[in-house]
Amino acid sequence: MVKKFFTVIILILSCYNLSHAFSLKIPLGEIMQMENIRLEGGRADTDAYDFKISVPERWDVKGAVITFAYTNSSALIKGRSHLVFSFEGLPLRQIALDPLSPSGSATVSIPARLLRSGYRSFGFEVAQHSVEYGCEDMNAPELWTWVELNNAFIEFDFDLKPVPARVSAINDFLFDPKNPSAPPVNLIFPFDPKSEDESKSEDESKSEDESKSEDESKSEEESKSEEESESEEESKSEEHGDETGDSTFEDEFEKSAFMDSRIINSLSLAASGIALRYQYRPVDFNWKNSITEGMDNVIVGTVDFVESIMASKITPPGLLGGINGPAIIISTIPRDAEYGINGLQDNGPAKAYGADAVSRTDAADVPSRTDVADAVSRTDAADGVDILPGVDGIPGGDEIPGSDGDPFHALIIITGPSPNEVITAAGAFASLSLPMPDSSKAAVSSISFPDIPMGVMKDSLEASGIYDLASFGFGSHTFTGTNPVPRGFTFRLPSDTHLSPNRNALLSLNIAYGARMGEGSVINILINDKFIASVPCEDRIGGLYRNYKVELPLSSMRTGYNRLLIAPSLRPADNDQCTSIHTGNLRVTLLEHSTFTLPMFDRWIEMPRLSAFVSDAFPFGRHADMGESLVLIPDGLKDSLMAGINIAAIAAQKTGFPPTGLQWRVVRPHYRKSHGAWLDKWLAQIDREIIVVSRGDGIPDKFKDAAPLNLSQESSLPFPHLPRPRGNDGDGESTFWSRLMPGKNTIITDISLRKWDMVVTSFDPAIVENRAALMEFQSPFYNNRTVMLLTASRESDIKSAAAILWKSGVQAAFKGDTALIDTREDSNNKTISLRIGPSYYLGGVTALPFIEYYANTYPLYLIAGVLGICLIFSFFLYRLVLTRRKKRIANENN
Repeated sequence: MVKKFFTVIILILSCYNLSHAFSLKIPLGEIMQMENIRLEGGRADTDAYDFKISVPERWDVKGAVITFAYTNSSALIKGRSHLVFSFEGLPLRQIALDPLSPSGSATVSIPARLLRSGYRSFGFEVAQHSVEYGCEDMNAPELWTWVELNNAFIEFDFDLKPVPARVSAINDFLFDPKNPSAPPVNLIFPFDPKSEDESKSEDESKSEDESKSEDESKSEEESKSEEESESEEESKSEEHGDETGDSTFEDEFEKSAFMDSRIINSLSLAASGIALRYQYRPVDFNWKNSITEGMDNVIVGTVDFVESIMASKITPPGLLGGINGPAIIISTIPRDAEYGINGLQDNGPAKAYGADAVSRTDAADVPSRTDVADAVSRTDAADGVDILPGVDGIPGGDEIPGSDGDPFHALIIITGPSPNEVITAAGAFASLSLPMPDSSKAAVSSISFPDIPMGVMKDSLEASGIYDLASFGFGSHTFTGTNPVPRGFTFRLPSDTHLSPNRNALLSLNIAYGARMGEGSVINILINDKFIASVPCEDRIGGLYRNYKVELPLSSMRTGYNRLLIAPSLRPADNDQCTSIHTGNLRVTLLEHSTFTLPMFDRWIEMPRLSAFVSDAFPFGRHADMGESLVLIPDGLKDSLMAGINIAAIAAQKTGFPPTGLQWRVVRPHYRKSHGAWLDKWLAQIDREIIVVSRGDGIPDKFKDAAPLNLSQESSLPFPHLPRPRGNDGDGESTFWSRLMPGKNTIITDISLRKWDMVVTSFDPAIVENRAALMEFQSPFYNNRTVMLLTASRESDIKSAAAILWKSGVQAAFKGDTALIDTREDSNNKTISLRIGPSYYLGGVTALPFIEYYANTYPLYLIAGVLGICLIFSFFLYRLVLTRRKKRIANENN
């Protein structure tokens, strides 16, 4: 019998250990910016693309496999042409290129020793040969190989490392931007469940009323009548509210919020801190009411709330003891007091690492808590086997691995005795650069955030700023060979930058180049893959440029991220056919103390523009701390609140700063229905950018009326009919004067839906099931403020939209003022963007851009105006000279 018992224990140990082995298959395009590449020339490589695979600290990688397809030219010489895949500079696979079979695919295994934590580089290079007339041209156009990386994918085999019990692991272990598939995070916070009961639909409430007894229905009717009488009295007080002053208004409106705004701020800071640490990775937030296995859990709330959540768990001694102020605590997932074993099967690896992650152990082979208990209970107690001290009859709970809970996922507690102290702890958690201690508990005495000027965000450049290339991470670099790999840097311009075509950025270069270069050797400069300027290297004895000025027009740039590339094209002096070409002298060095200078530019933008929000959270992120923004949850639903938390976290990723100044308001649904006038009055006093997240029936009337889509029960949606951009007016015949001074509408530079003939169709309702709408429009209360509205007809669609908004493909589709998002899982979240509502403008420009605009758009009018002004000035000058001459002659005669 003892042998049978130990057999069960060994089975449990083996299955438990294997349950944390994962296999993750993911497209390369989801890890990095990826595109198909074309390798040209006799010897080409992909150093220009700087491919890097990220390996997180949390993984113990056992190996990886990368699969890609390729197509080579049919003019290559078989046997001498090869494609080489290298990883960290080590060749791992050589592929013979066959001109008779030009297409193929390859699978390359990457050993575990090369997959250490960090960013690991890989690339391709080719040796390609072709002969014509007995000579070989290494730059022949038929020398090419196409590598298809858009459809390439990589598969990792890895185990999870145990979570270290130190707060510093938050920065360097848990929320790691190197994780290609960030695991979900469960946010636990206090929420009034009554709010969701109050927000039930009319159909649900009717079905509940029918199932209740007559006595209960009578009592409900009596309570409703009492509530109606109270609402009538309160509505009467609304009419006289102004007589009591602003304090009465504030006191009255405070009753509308059922959740402490300080706790919401703390939750927003915690979610934003996680998003900031992931940098650009999407974050999968969950919001369950209890600690969930198979994922990291973050509890945000006061000490009393944390103790209520942890009441069902067996916590390590002293975990929650001695908390006298703001604190951050980290632990592994504790053991459940009811069962004694956690983390075996409740949430498999597919839950922890997404749908593409599959455990290498069959889930059917992993015992659950019930299976373990049944297996042990089958041991015969009559044979003299004693049940050791445990929980629910499971023997030796403290001795079974895993009985301490889930050591591979973290429990983070952000707490304090009061809500104010919880905010302090959350602010410390959200600070990306804050040095974290190596202990399991960190007491936060205080935290202060700097004052950040408006318009400042991560990676953005300031107007009239002078930057050396070293500040962009571009060190001194030497280019060698005829077509060396281009090198450059990226910079970011705010989305409200007015890029005037008559203003230039200045690139001041310090360059040294070699001797004996052939005629035509140049250094090309490209912005966003478009040629802008070049620097000649014509001196046969070599040369040195100091502060060589190159003007770069702002019109060649764009708001958001830009890339500037230095791409030399060097030619040897002797280039005879079929002779050995000496290329050792083809060298150009660009020194890092070269500078890049931006001119003064205006901040002006046409709104609404959803693309500006996904670029840098504009206009809500004009202040990096979102200090002039408010998130309003008028329907009081938990899913709507968490959708707002997701939007705030996305905005924090864009600005690079936690939203410490963001305000929140969650309204009781019952209060909103009976006191809607108070809500409208309060909103009229809020001079802020507003983000509204709500079901369609909970949106305030003012915002419904101002939205691009009419969100009433029956709405009208305009559609463009036969859109045709025209290049000229087409009215009348061409005359001398029309050719000399063309009309205003001759050149169409911008096509707007509002200028097309529209077909108006009525829908009931406008937003159907399985669809959510994200809209942006001018505030109905302040002309210089913007409202962004996320809405759907069902709460489940809002919940789905909260996760969909993180997807880069969905964000890239946001244009205009309205985006309709398909929330079905099998729809690939297809997004339709429209421009429906009217335009408005934010920011301001000086007089000079207006003059520049008219000078570029109507040059003949400008010339005529200048000539007219000159003629008028000459006439007055002539009159002045005549008057002066008459006076002088009169004086001489006298």
